[in-house]
Amino acid sequence: TLIRRTAAGSPETRTLGLRAAKGKAAEAAGIAVQPYDMIVVNRSGIAKANQAVEQYIRNLSPALLTAGFTYLFNLDNGSNVAGGVIR
Repeated sequence: TLIRRTAAGSPETRTLGLRAAKGKAAEAAGIAVQPYDMIVVNRSGIAKANQAVEQYIRNLSPALLTAGFTYLFNLDNGSNVAGGVIR
């Protein structure tokens, strides 16, 4: 959605298509962005699902994801492993 001020100063919204038709460019490709324009992009389905997982699973149970596992190693013992990468 493109939000742009009109000559009268009021905001005007315009929903732009991002998909191209066969042999034609997408509608949004023909629009030039001007100073002070605002462009709002809706979240995709996977972004909404990720937000739900973040809010309802990860943030409610922080102890489950930090159960003592780490990639940090003691490098002073002369071992061949540094940060999970074999030298």
